[in-house]
Amino acid sequence: MPRTLLVALGGLALAGCGSSPVQFTLTVVRNGEGTIRSSPSGIICGATCSARFARGTRVTLAAEPAAGFSFGGWSGACSGTEACSIVLVADAELSAAFAPPRSVPGEPRDIVAAAGVGQATLTWRAPASDGGAPIERYVVAAAPGSASVEAAGTALSATVTGLANGTAYTFTVRAGNAIGLGPASAPRAPVTPRGPPARPGGVTAAGGVRAAAVNWTAPADNGSAISGYKVFQSLDAGAPVQSAASITGTSAAVTGLLAGRRYSFSVLATNAIGDGPLSEASAQVRLIDRPGAPAITKVTRGSGQVLLEWSAPASTDPIDGYTWTSSSGSTGSTGGTVRSATITGLANGTPTPSPSRPRTPSATAIPPLHRRR
Repeated sequence: MPRTLLVALGGLALAGCGSSPVQFTLTVVRNGEGTIRSSPSGIICGATCSARFARGTRVTLAAEPAAGFSFGGWSGACSGTEACSIVLVADAELSAAFAPPRSVPGEPRDIVAAAGVGQATLTWRAPASDGGAPIERYVVAAAPGSASVEAAGTALSATVTGLANGTAYTFTVRAGNAIGLGPASAPRAPVTPRGPPARPGGVTAAGGVRAAAVNWTAPADNGSAISGYKVFQSLDAGAPVQSAASITGTSAAVTGLLAGRRYSFSVLATNAIGDGPLSEASAQVRLIDRPGAPAITKVTRGSGQVLLEWSAPASTDPIDGYTWTSSSGSTGSTGGTVRSATITGLANGTPTPSPSRPRTPSATAIPPLHRRR
């Protein structure tokens, strides 16, 4: 703050014939750094801050600020910032002030950072020194990267957005006035914004019998550990519906689906912050159903063997093959278009099935492998 310069005139009246002229005393008191000079000479304040002048003398005082200071003005017997001129007819007092040099503000203090979802909020205290000029703004910067935000000079908090979840950031704060920006505060201990997981990738699906096996790759957890996944199914390119899936790690078995229909699957990950975005859908897969039981239509006996013939069962998909089993425990298989087999190595005299009476089928159709269509 400016220091007041007080000027006092103390008069001494000398009467009588041939006596000395009446004189008055002028005293100057400074505030701040600078020099007050009088004309006529007598006062050079700093060193000499008072002097006596004859009555009626016009005294002019000039203020010379020290380096970096500015003259704030007179008060008392004079006002303003121009040279002070007074005629001494009695004791007088005046004051002057020199403003200290101005500079950039100091460092903001007590920085505190709190992480949010993709952002962080900073609070601080104003610098111990404003540099002699009001603080007009604050600049908060994040590292790594170039994210920053500017706040008003009256603000003591700001939120930096556009941060990457799961990345640790440090922050600095600078105060600025009319002179410029001051030094940055020391970086605070890093904080890590946290958010829902990223989108799972590489979703694939393999169709089976009224079921599908779904697999995917784990996404970035964005700073909070993944606690689980949700699997969604789309029937015939319809809207995704959450599946009642059995999930293990990054795979799931989805059951209870409709045979002969096309499904695609998508996945999202979840953590303590919430659900992440839904993945891209897998390619569509067409599900199958188990074929019915073949019917044995003819058994032709031979020496130690039989020729077994059967009809194709009902099936929603082409049959890839058949397997047969004899009562002696021997087994075999054929292609999906073959509906007969010669079973050898049988003991003569062993009963064989007759196509004319009810029996448990001894030939089994093999469903096709899953198909993507």
